[in-house]
Amino acid sequence: MPKLIIKVAETEEEFNQIYKLNYQTFVEEVKQHSTNKSKTLIDKFDKQNTYFIALEGNILIGMIALKDSRPFSLDHKLSNLDTLIPKANNIIEIRLLTIVKSRRNSTVLFKMLQYINETKILSKYELILITAIINQIKLYKHIGFESFGPQVGNETKFQPMFITKQNLSIFIKQLAHTKQTVLNLLPGPVSIAKNVKIAFEKPAISHRSKEFIDLFENTKQKLLKLSSTKYVEVFTGSGTTSNDIIAGQLSELNQKGLIISNGEFGDRLLKQATNFNLDFETIKNKWGQVFNLESIKETIIKHKIKWIWFVLHETSTGMLNNYEDLHNICEDFKLKLCVDSISAFGTESIDFTNVYMASAVSSKGIASFSGLGFVFYNHDLTNVIQQLPSSINLAYFNNSKGIPFTISSNLIQALNTSLKNLNAIEKRIIIIKKCSTKLRGELINKGHQIVVNTENNSNSTLTIELHKDFNSVQTGVELRKNNIFVNFESQYLIDNNWIQISIMGETIEWNKVKLILDYL
Repeated sequence: MPKLIIKVAETEEEFNQIYKLNYQTFVEEVKQHSTNKSKTLIDKFDKQNTYFIALEGNILIGMIALKDSRPFSLDHKLSNLDTLIPKANNIIEIRLLTIVKSRRNSTVLFKMLQYINETKILSKYELILITAIINQIKLYKHIGFESFGPQVGNETKFQPMFITKQNLSIFIKQLAHTKQTVLNLLPGPVSIAKNVKIAFEKPAISHRSKEFIDLFENTKQKLLKLSSTKYVEVFTGSGTTSNDIIAGQLSELNQKGLIISNGEFGDRLLKQATNFNLDFETIKNKWGQVFNLESIKETIIKHKIKWIWFVLHETSTGMLNNYEDLHNICEDFKLKLCVDSISAFGTESIDFTNVYMASAVSSKGIASFSGLGFVFYNHDLTNVIQQLPSSINLAYFNNSKGIPFTISSNLIQALNTSLKNLNAIEKRIIIIKKCSTKLRGELINKGHQIVVNTENNSNSTLTIELHKDFNSVQTGVELRKNNIFVNFESQYLIDNNWIQISIMGETIEWNKVKLILDYL
């Protein structure tokens, strides 16, 4: 992946690219100047300007031109310029500023300002002037610029603005602090809210105490409300443990089932079912391919299927499989439906009123610490005895009021707090979807492909087939060096030159997530 380089323009090629970018911005886009056959625009103060440029490889993506000698461009537009600005011994003007369209929502501008500040070129100037394009005023105000005087220009209007050296330094210091923030876009472990971390750090309490039992029951009620199911059991373990419990339950039925896979995690269900010696048929689709409903119905009839098991959110590709269609098929054929909802729970709208069993975990969409698994179900297991190991025996948990043996109070306290944070779950889902939709569009504009880019894409996960100029492992490593964490080390991602971005944890806002675009 080309590394971002900020420097002072020196070579003929760099200046040629500056003139072309000037033309694209101030002639073709802003329409401030007339067109010409050469499609280049050389500033009338070119020899007096110092150009700071941003390059990716050898390609110019941004430019700031500084000029410290009078007359400034504003001197020609405002005859009383000195009366409109604060008194200052030394003034410098940002004569030109432009960034290629595809990178304007990134932090390229801020990195250029940081570099300029580090060169000390601004140290002797008390005031910095700029003539801002009207639709960029909000951006400059965010940096700390203040408007002054009337708007200038003829057909294209600009707003004169200034910033003091002190205020610019404050902004850059704040920016440097922000840069240290970790951006966690992993499917797990996910970013965790501060109040969840505080809850986790509370003193541990006995799992036999009334305080713990009340907390545990309250936590289960919150899970039941989110899932719309009758029962839930909470286990120490991972998503694999939760699915092993489902496999164990299916082994008690002694009935033939169907497992449908179209990705890495559907394939894992097949392995788990095989490990439990389940009697089942398989429909194994191409990764990212929509389930063929007619094929499913034919298999049900031909093999007298009694249960179906599938992954709702196939994280490997970002696929959201159609729960409603499978639910309706199971209703029509009186089948038991089992759902791996590990990556969907907390990021998708879910109603498991009629499922036989569904699995989930405490991390991912619930945005708490990993270490707890859940199995939701709607059938009564009171007084049922199952010939399964105690650690995966659903009936044993049910008949022990959910606490047959030790479970971490710290994990339960954190989980309970995180579930409180999810009270407005539909609002959270809308924010996640808006953020991923924006990110999807930006990545496509940059030449990358989204593996699943249809109505079947999930809200929270984008699996990205990188442009041929990018290497997924190198890209992942470069992102990690800059405190941005994505999934890139799984073998199936490496094999396909894919990376994976998941918006699952506490960090779901666009203004944070968009920082990744600087590196893609």
